[in-house]
Amino acid sequence: MDNKVRKILKINPPRISTEKYLSYCLIISNILIFIMVVLRVFDEHDFIVFLFLILSTMVVADNIWSFNSIDKKIKQAKYNLEIEQLTKIIDSDTQNADAYFARGEAKEELEEYRSAFYDFKEAEKLKNQLSNELAVVLSDEIKICKEKLQKIK
Repeated sequence: MDNKVRKILKINPPRISTEKYLSYCLIISNILIFIMVVLRVFDEHDFIVFLFLILSTMVVADNIWSFNSIDKKIKQAKYNLEIEQLTKIIDSDTQNADAYFARGEAKEELEEYRSAFYDFKEAEKLKNQLSNELAVVLSDEIKICKEKLQKIK
């Protein structure tokens, strides 16, 4: 979901993902190892320490891939819950353009482009209820979904 849309809908921006955090740790540890090697901090007796640092870096790298799949599952669960809640709102108020728009955004995040396109088109029908900012973003979202659907075909 675009930060501009999050601001309009008053949704908090996401915090740094676990994957990014671990990749930053990996980068920093590699830089430290490189600096230590260049400065010749290691002598013959410290080879075991050096080997430990390399192996721990490899473990962190392996964990990044594991956390990536976990993050993806958490993201899917979050958006599915959001879609479920927005569907209840839409069922109780079929004229709620914001709910159609937000549900379209959530479906787009899950790469359900056909369904997202439908929701965006429903929001477009109720366009007069949307703020000007969302109306502009809506037309962009419809274009994006059309492009994604054409690539799938």
